Order: sequence, then structure tokens, then C-alpha cells
Amino acid sequence: MTTINRGFNRVLIPLLGTAVLAGCSRTSTLSREEARSQGRSALSLTAEIELFIDYIRQGRGTCHYIEGEASYLQDAIRDSRKQLQKALPQPGTENSIQTFMRQLDLLDHELSRIPFEMGDTAALAAAKERILKSRETLEKANSAL
Repeated sequence: MTTINRGFNRVLIPLLGTAVLAGCSRTSTLSREEARSQGRSALSLTAEIELFIDYIRQGRGTCHYIEGEASYLQDAIRDSRKQLQKALPQPGTENSIQTFMRQLDLLDHELSRIPFEMGDTAALAAAKERILKSRETLEKANSAL
């Protein structure tokens, strides 16, 4: 290999590695309107979880339904979080995006506990209260956009 080729390879290989890593990281910019849409989606999930908890508290859900619905909602939350995480936030939206992700994490955690708390009305009431606070936080973050 000639000296020119070795020098070229020393520059080319790190550049290709950087390009590959950049391609795997945040690929698009999340506009203010897209961020608002993600906030509305998180609020919708919060409302759905609140209804789900009310349904369980009324003793109307079977064990299999509750586990399946909790899993379905967790998948939706995780998908929303991934979308937020992979996009580069538009300047001025970073705080709201971070709040959305934190609240989605909280909702995910609450849902993971629900199948174990289905017979405990006090635990379900406490979970609903935490979710209501999460909704208020999401509303504030979304209105800041």
C-alpha cells in the first residue's frame, strides 16, 4: 500500500464511522407543531389510562384483559417516547420535550404496576392521582409550546 493510500484510509475510515453513527442517531428535527402533536398524544394516552383505571376500580375487567390493555398502552407510550427521543428538538421546545419524555416514563411505570394492584382500590386511587398530576404537567408543557 502506498503512503498516499494509507493516509487516505486514516482519514476515510474515521469519517465513515462518524457518518454511520450520525445516521443512527437523531435524524430529523421535531418542529414546534410536531412537538404539540406529541404532547396531545401523551395527553390522550393519559386520559385513556385514567379511564382504564376507573374501569378496573369498578371491578369490570378480567385479569387477562387488564394485563393485555396495560401492555398495549405501555407499547403506545414507548413508541411515543422513541419518536421524541430520536428527533432533534427545534430550539425553544427542548424543555417541553424533556417533560413529555419524563411523564411518559412515569405513565409507563404506573402501567407496569396496575396488573398487580387491580384488587387494591387504595393503590388504584393513588395511581390515578399520580396520573392526574402527570396530565397537569403535560398540559403545562404543551401550552408552553
